[in-house]
Amino acid sequence: MLQTTISARIAYGLARAASIVGADHMLYRPTTADRPVAGSPFGTIFCAFDVKPDFRFVSTAQPTHSYAALLADPSLVRQGDYLVGDEIHFIARIEPLRPALCVLCDQTLDILTTAVATSAGTNGYGGRTSDTDAVVAQGWPVSMSVRSRAGQDVTKLPSDTRAAYYDVLAPPIPRVVLTFGMRVRDPAGQSYQIVSAELSPFGWKLVAGLATT
Repeated sequence: MLQTTISARIAYGLARAASIVGADHMLYRPTTADRPVAGSPFGTIFCAFDVKPDFRFVSTAQPTHSYAALLADPSLVRQGDYLVGDEIHFIARIEPLRPALCVLCDQTLDILTTAVATSAGTNGYGGRTSDTDAVVAQGWPVSMSVRSRAGQDVTKLPSDTRAAYYDVLAPPIPRVVLTFGMRVRDPAGQSYQIVSAELSPFGWKLVAGLATT
């Protein structure tokens, strides 16, 4: 039997199960880098989430594990879509013959880049200042979890204390490429510098260091 036929039957079964045990979620499909879950949704979808793809709903989510399998018709979603209900998830990956893989979001971040002086001759202070910050993406729900150990603050100043580093999972952001040295900012105004950025088949995988000075 063709894979497309089997996939269609699996999708139908997942959709039927979701109509029984799932809940209505708003579906957002970002097209710009600004506030992907604001405004009118792309549509609505019945769905449920489980940490295991067998959908027995007997295991609870763990603080260090943000991934969940989506009980819904996978043909209705794309990588990078957001599903908003009581919680927010984004679609990390879709594969044939399987439920879509999602990430549970627990933080909302802005992405900032900084322009520094690079011309020859006399320049002012060439490091990062708030006056040179530019927001390139705003209001993105992500998964953010602290790593097991702290390290030197990313500013590397003598007065620095040991700072926390965080793993960040985020979907692809339209027309934005995340790179080393960019920063993320949470709703409380705390900044984190990106020290590693990888665009994987599951979306962005970042390591960000807390800026304490």
